[in-house]
Amino acid sequence: MYRLSRLRGRLAVCARAASLLSLYALLAITLYVCLDVMLRKLWAISLSGGDELSGYALAMAVGWSAAYALYQDSFIRVDFLHRRFPLKLRAWSDLAATATSAVFAVFLTWYAVKLGWESLSFGVVSNTPLRVLLWIPQFAWATGFLFFSLSAILLFLETLALILVGKHDKVITLVNAPSNASI
Repeated sequence: MYRLSRLRGRLAVCARAASLLSLYALLAITLYVCLDVMLRKLWAISLSGGDELSGYALAMAVGWSAAYALYQDSFIRVDFLHRRFPLKLRAWSDLAATATSAVFAVFLTWYAVKLGWESLSFGVVSNTPLRVLLWIPQFAWATGFLFFSLSAILLFLETLALILVGKHDKVITLVNAPSNASI
């Protein structure tokens, strides 16, 4: 179980770094779009492609920030009943929640990778002046979801291990604490 915790801690550090890179990518594309708007307004010059690049940046930011959101307990959830459950039932419901997150993450990863492979095998390019090979942003997006899947599976396995040894209070702390990466 100690190995799972150490691995989770390392993945959490990587998730934070990936999330920061996503933030910088979104900031860069925001500056690019602002510059494009100002150039068009002032001198009728267009950089073009800002809308397409911003779509890619947003998709990659979602993929690469999902693991960090998982580790920070930032996903939306309704837990008004959860707080009223006895300790063991809360731990088991947390196990079910981590299992659901893992299944959802794997589902996202599977379809993102499938989309990337289809784009690669058919040589699909964007229908824009940039003519981007779509497999490139799609695989970047899928890689973020793959990282999310690994993180969610690891969180599920650690939660399961804690329940099996009877440490239900540790499950509650692990799954429900903001910034569970440092636990």
